[in-house]
Amino acid sequence: MAKANLSSLVHELRERIAASSSTPTPTNPSDDDALEVRFRTLLPNLLHAYVLPSSSGNEREVIAVVKLISHTARNFPAVFYRGKASAVLPILARILPFFAEPHFRSRHGVFFEAIGSLLSLLRSGARDAYRQFFVDSMSLIQADVSYVASWLNVNESSRVRLTCFSESFSGIEDLPSTNKPVDGRGLLIELTGRCRWQPFATWILKLISKCLTEGTLYVEGLIHASFISAACSLLCYGNADLHMIALCSAYARIAKVCPPHIWQPEYLIRALYHPEPCLPLIECFQVALSTLGPHLVGGTQGNNKDFTMLAAEDKSIEGTRLGQKRPIQDMDKLNNKRQKLNDEIVVADVSLQVECKSSHIVTCQRAEGYASHMNKSLLSFVQSLNIPAVRPGGSLRPDVALSALSMLCIAFSSYPETDLSLRIFQQMLAWLPWIADQAKKGNSITVDISTYLEGIHSVLLVQSKLWTLPKLRFDTVSASFKEHNLLHDKSYHVDLIPVLKLPWTHMLVPIDNQCPWKTKCLSLRVVSKLGSSLNSKVVLEVLDLGLHDEAEEVRTEAAISMPVMVLWSGIDVSSPVFERME
Repeated sequence: MAKANLSSLVHELRERIAASSSTPTPTNPSDDDALEVRFRTLLPNLLHAYVLPSSSGNEREVIAVVKLISHTARNFPAVFYRGKASAVLPILARILPFFAEPHFRSRHGVFFEAIGSLLSLLRSGARDAYRQFFVDSMSLIQADVSYVASWLNVNESSRVRLTCFSESFSGIEDLPSTNKPVDGRGLLIELTGRCRWQPFATWILKLISKCLTEGTLYVEGLIHASFISAACSLLCYGNADLHMIALCSAYARIAKVCPPHIWQPEYLIRALYHPEPCLPLIECFQVALSTLGPHLVGGTQGNNKDFTMLAAEDKSIEGTRLGQKRPIQDMDKLNNKRQKLNDEIVVADVSLQVECKSSHIVTCQRAEGYASHMNKSLLSFVQSLNIPAVRPGGSLRPDVALSALSMLCIAFSSYPETDLSLRIFQQMLAWLPWIADQAKKGNSITVDISTYLEGIHSVLLVQSKLWTLPKLRFDTVSASFKEHNLLHDKSYHVDLIPVLKLPWTHMLVPIDNQCPWKTKCLSLRVVSKLGSSLNSKVVLEVLDLGLHDEAEEVRTEAAISMPVMVLWSGIDVSSPVFERME
């Protein structure tokens, strides 16, 4: 009976969605009312019959019901009384335990999508409940998951069952017995073993990030430093997926609004040492650079005065001891910048103005101090990323070193005028001979070629960005970039050719569940922007590999690359490319 109801509901829902997409306004609103009543009646039965978080659950039936809930929440919100807490929270409590079920791990994205749709309803219909869910999620990471991770790291065979969301799901009786606490408050989750607690923590952090992104106005002010510390502490115990989320999803968002002492920039450099590449670190570095100041972190080419000046300013602040008067050197500027609190109240007390200015200077000094420390740490780190032939027996494996270097290259590509950017670009290109040598010897390619090619592509894009700079800045940066740009050195082309062909000639290590065709597309993007410096025969060889590839995505990328090749390479390849375009 339940199966018949499920099939009937899915069929009817599809018809209604198709009709609503083709007709701007419903012709018969009573039909929608009838469908909403049916859903309210049958959804609890479907949840009872199919949505059971256990290894014995039928995956196909569970996913069908969860997708039905997701579609219903988006297209017929009235079924859930447009976000009423009593209608949404019980379903959330039913779905969340699946994040800790290894049997359903490949379908966790479906559960996340459904929860996201339900949270959107909750945000509009019950804001207090939405905020409480966010607070409970943070508490789960801060107080519970961090403890579970540290405990299981020592006692791997121990069984762990955790009660969570005690406030949000208090009093919800309609739960499977395996997920119902004895006192009826919250949700009981089985988190025994890495296969359970790590995916669960990963998806909870994704939900927190989603709430921060989509419901900023409702959760503003709820984030605190202890949560950030707990999330980052999971780096010690988690897998690659958990690392990615713990450091990146929430981290980048928080770094934009919080001072550096909360998000601790040094965590980013430590994460680069991890053996599993974490590509979202790129966004975190980009946020850190823009927040701390790219020229302070990267250092301006030919100008080493930045931190000398900061040191002098530090001494002027340190010279003001307790009990002494603070110097009022910029009183005129300060008077012009007094903040008007409202139409009648204005900061007028001179002593208060000086106090505010001093506080602001101290805050800036701290940020600049973090930038200075990050600059020195990154310089030291980049110097350690030499190819194995230069630093045999180095502290980092070649694959770890090249992945870290590639991510830094992408992050710094927006700031080609900094000293650190040029150092990174030079290191990237210095790896070309080593990678080509591995390919020529027939060795298996264990380094991340995909991210490396993306880094090379970012270096090439710098050339086009330089044209948008003001003339004086363009002349300085362009001259410096050309001076150090090894891509214009034809001796490197011998090594670049086999590297560009690697996606077709070798089986590459998949990174971050990336499809093989994506690396081929990156190779085509690189070769399309090499310009006239590269032999046209090589350009056409890689182009032909792309045009005849079995993957449609690669063939499409090759077709898109042809006009780019003509623009960047000029007349050298225009005729052969035009022939292929025909």
